[in-house]
Amino acid sequence: MDEDVLFQHKLDGRDQGKKLEDILRRRFRFSRKLIQRLKIAEAVRLDGKEVYLTSRGRLGQIMTIDLFESEEQTVVGEDLPLDILYEDDFFMAVNKPAGQIIHPVGPHMCGTLANAVAGYWQRRGEERLFRPVFRIDRDTSGVVLVAKNRFAHQQMAVLSEEGGVDKVYLGIVQGGFPEGSSSGIFRFPIRPKAGSKILQEIHPQGKTAETEYRVLRDDACRNDACRNNACQNDACQNDACRNDANQDNATQRGCSLVEFRLITGRTHQIRVHCQAVGHPLLGDGLYGEGYNQPTQLSTPAPAEDTAPAEDTAPAEDTALAEAVAGVGGVPGSEMRIFARQALHAFRYAFCHPFTGEQVTIIAPLPDDMAGFIRERWGEIEE
Repeated sequence: MDEDVLFQHKLDGRDQGKKLEDILRRRFRFSRKLIQRLKIAEAVRLDGKEVYLTSRGRLGQIMTIDLFESEEQTVVGEDLPLDILYEDDFFMAVNKPAGQIIHPVGPHMCGTLANAVAGYWQRRGEERLFRPVFRIDRDTSGVVLVAKNRFAHQQMAVLSEEGGVDKVYLGIVQGGFPEGSSSGIFRFPIRPKAGSKILQEIHPQGKTAETEYRVLRDDACRNDACRNNACQNDACQNDACRNDANQDNATQRGCSLVEFRLITGRTHQIRVHCQAVGHPLLGDGLYGEGYNQPTQLSTPAPAEDTAPAEDTAPAEDTALAEAVAGVGGVPGSEMRIFARQALHAFRYAFCHPFTGEQVTIIAPLPDDMAGFIRERWGEIEE
């Protein structure tokens, strides 16, 4: 594909005799707004000749659309660290550190991810608008996918709506899951909490929200006394079960390393669902309350049993081992409490809407989570 051509398609039998705008709208999900822009720009060609979008195509013709446009950046570019995980003509993915805001807002007009990306483009002589496809919270680390132009953003949004983007997060939560509940789906509707501009809550009148989960590591003692931080069972050898006044309550109850896969994408979805089932994320200042008060709205539905054979490591575990390996740890006493929610956007995978290739983007775990995992469970074996 020529670098100046964003979209190219050879018309086949399904396109024979149809208007070009119908092909674009119905087959490739172009938005009406985008099609209108194409009409104004006269950006569509058939076999190299400019045509109207009302023209009808014939079998074998090559339709090309010039959509690379120079756009004036509205964000001030800054020379900031930028961990680029993936980049092509249409998208780039970066590993956002915890504590960094995605886009300038209010008093935070500099130091954001948008400032960093804008500065990177400006140093390369490129003028683009900053268009994050998926946003993550300020104190969540990991993958942020950015579209390089209007059309790429629209196509990825459509792909996501159709369930074509696999978004996997890793989180460390309080407590251990009951026997038989090491995997499943949280199905709790979510809505904005009345009287708050930030908080979300579980509510029957909320929007549908579904999160698939799988426990990867679990050190929590399930002796009932442990839930009250008073386990006196001498036979228990689990460090998480010891009633040590020097340990914080969260790690005293035990912890679980959990893989989350977003089926829907509501604001704070994973954080709210974890709170709802009584296993809030470590370090979550907004949703860390209610440890022993799981919601009774519904019961997590068990996921299909797709566990591999014992001598075969799951692909996610292999990737996790690679993400943890080589990351410096922090002394145990300093790892007891996270300064932010222990949540990381670990892996995004999708079929590239323009090349058809399968793309998998993995963000290595940050020091705080990788160090905690190694201290708690040792090295993750492949």
